[in-house]
Amino acid sequence: MYRDIPHTADEAYEIVFSDESELFNDIVDIIKNEVDGEFKEEKREKVYELGEDLTDDIFDITNDMIYMVDRGWVPDKTKLRGKKLKVIYKKANIRELDYKPLKKHMSREDIGNSKILKVVFDT
Repeated sequence: MYRDIPHTADEAYEIVFSDESELFNDIVDIIKNEVDGEFKEEKREKVYELGEDLTDDIFDITNDMIYMVDRGWVPDKTKLRGKKLKVIYKKANIRELDYKPLKKHMSREDIGNSKILKVVFDT
């Protein structure tokens, strides 16, 4: 589950998640909901290896997703198996995407079984 949070100049979100699968699905939804374009049926997959530092993984994978959008491939779904995250991309004729890369200054907080991540996209 995610929600917009106020930020002075950029686009910021607070994501509440219980595991990495839920987190990356929310990130895909955030990106996909900002894409203005026509989606095609053509798909491709890309597999990312998760490391020891989730913050680094979030930063690197999210920015790669945005890079893929710039090339006409929008993240559509994710599947997590162990330490491998498979992202399924759909081809799209993109008219506009307001995001630039994710900024490195993210904050994470653990509250019981849930985690809260605050992310800021450069716009």
